[in-house]
Amino acid sequence: MAAVGTGAMAGAGTGAMAGPEVERLRHRALAGESRARVLDALRRAGRGLDAFELAAEVGLHVSTVRFHLRALEAAGLVVGAVERSGRPGRPRVVHRAAPDTEEGRRYLELSRALATSLRRARADAARAALDAGRAWGREAAAAAGARPRSPAEAVRALVGILDGLGFAPEAAGGGGSVTVQLRRCPFLEVARAAPEVVCRVHLGIMRGALSVWGSGVRATELRPFVEPGLCVARLSLAGREVGSGV
Repeated sequence: MAAVGTGAMAGAGTGAMAGPEVERLRHRALAGESRARVLDALRRAGRGLDAFELAAEVGLHVSTVRFHLRALEAAGLVVGAVERSGRPGRPRVVHRAAPDTEEGRRYLELSRALATSLRRARADAARAALDAGRAWGREAAAAAGARPRSPAEAVRALVGILDGLGFAPEAAGGGGSVTVQLRRCPFLEVARAAPEVVCRVHLGIMRGALSVWGSGVRATELRPFVEPGLCVARLSLAGREVGSGV
């Protein structure tokens, strides 16, 4: 049975684009939980699956799965191939998760090594990681543009930063407290290896960004891996409405 690639356009298209554009497409492609589930199912399978098999695996309608597959292919995260069996009828199209790029793998290994070394070498590794995250968050907030004018706007702006980083965030709540579910960790492998470092960086990002805006909203905690693939952050502002309009 021969396989003819349909994902060449995805590989060629993303390869021709600049790095930031590729990352933007990938973050957008994984912004939704359902699409991330499709990609995770392909990675777990270790073989090509067609849309019907994927639909059964993730519990979605086959048309919805095909829609998600097109977005994942455009982002270079999935590769499709037509299997020609030589029999009459419509050929079967299967999809596989695209292999990690060599460059991306090198960065992953470097990140893991640095996080592990920091954890082992410094008694205050968690504090150092939090400080590094704060600096990152301050830069991200400055680059985001207009300053939020209310606590609710600050929450929305923070969700936007987290979304741009690939966390697939969802905010909910009201009154003096808001929870932000981070449904995807873009640094998952490193976070699993050194959660006390990587997760503190993520908390620092939120605290750093919020400190720049001066809205009074605070990121009080980040609970890592409350479920597989899910972390939960809590934002608070005593005595005021933080969640209005989120």
